[in-house]
Amino acid sequence: ADHFFLGFPSYWNLVAFYLYVLQTPRWMNGFAIIVLSLLVFVPIKYIYPSRSPHFQILTNSLGVLWASAIFLIIYWLPEAPRVLILASLAFPAYYTLLSFWLEFRRLCS
Repeated sequence: ADHFFLGFPSYWNLVAFYLYVLQTPRWMNGFAIIVLSLLVFVPIKYIYPSRSPHFQILTNSLGVLWASAIFLIIYWLPEAPRVLILASLAFPAYYTLLSFWLEFRRLCS
């Protein structure tokens, strides 16, 4: 009702995508999956990008740029530019930091 997810949202397709394109070691993949699996049960609220009343235009605009980068990465696979892959991580970082910041503000008020 408040346009947030409670617990880490199920973005497993994105996690798998980044683990694949970054060619991370198996131990790192396992660690990331375990940590993200545990975060599903932590009662932190994450924004619902298309419905959040906070920074909706900025978030959706960045989401469109991010989706464009993802399409380019897929198009160029398996030779996608590493710079583009790393730059595309800016949106997931923004999403996570915004969610944490809004949750912190909610808890402090």
